[in-house]
Amino acid sequence: MRTHTMPATTITVLVPSHRRPRELRRCLSQVVGQLAEGDELLVVHRDGDEETSAAAAGAWADTVLVPVTESGVWVALAAGVRAARCDVVAFLDDDAIPMDGWLDAIRRHMRDPSTGAVGGPILNFRGVRTSNSFFSGERVTWATRSSRLHSRLHQLPAHRRVDEVDFLPGSNMAVRRPLLDLDRHPMINMAPSWEWRVGLDVKRRGFRIVYDSDIKVEHHPAPRELSRTDQERIARDVGYSMVAIAGTGLRGTRRFQSLAWWMLMGSRESPGLLLAPAAVLAGRTSPRAWRGALHGRVLGLASACRTRGRV
Repeated sequence: MRTHTMPATTITVLVPSHRRPRELRRCLSQVVGQLAEGDELLVVHRDGDEETSAAAAGAWADTVLVPVTESGVWVALAAGVRAARCDVVAFLDDDAIPMDGWLDAIRRHMRDPSTGAVGGPILNFRGVRTSNSFFSGERVTWATRSSRLHSRLHQLPAHRRVDEVDFLPGSNMAVRRPLLDLDRHPMINMAPSWEWRVGLDVKRRGFRIVYDSDIKVEHHPAPRELSRTDQERIARDVGYSMVAIAGTGLRGTRRFQSLAWWMLMGSRESPGLLLAPAAVLAGRTSPRAWRGALHGRVLGLASACRTRGRV
């Protein structure tokens, strides 16, 4: 591994938000007390969303507000990264609550110049905590030879874990700002698994990705029913993201294996060409979702072809 000379001193906490002022105020109230001199609190909001901008300004007078005109979390994250001025960017959802010591723990890890990204588990709550399973001994995250993602990022280890991993959860992850270039390979809307893309970039440049189970956030997602349109969009976005990531972030045999897996098999939420017919017949997905999954894969292949050789 190369020698690094990039010790971090300041952190930008980046929170994208849209029309959830109550959740945003709760999130920011837990962030403000952890900020140190030189740190930055940055909230990305849709242009014209006065509720969000008022909630952010009310939580802390020095909040930096970044308006965007397009929809989608990926657009918001890219705009926030462009506006960030600190050494490290820490990503946080507006419905997440960082635990005490969250920012200090990130800062301690980033004092190691070989660390490019650091994060920890996300504890899901829906009234009560739903991340209530524990694990011991297994790897925290990895990508298999076929590049299926495996993670225990929503579970707790039986004992404190500090491990080097392949990727981190996007809503509890801090990355050195020079390693972030979200404009290079634009994603669609929610961009599922964008954190894997970021992880590949960080590792490709010779830096470590560290998981620390003490860097915890509580996640309080609002309950929602997915319509058929939502399912089609998710199937498209997952299909696009995974094919685009594999096609641009992997090389040689791994690229071929990964693309073959995602084109033919895929996942439950975005089935591939072989898995989709069985999923439709079994009622696990709809023809519309299958159509979205195929559409996303075609877009992902086109994106990979356009950007090949530039990663």
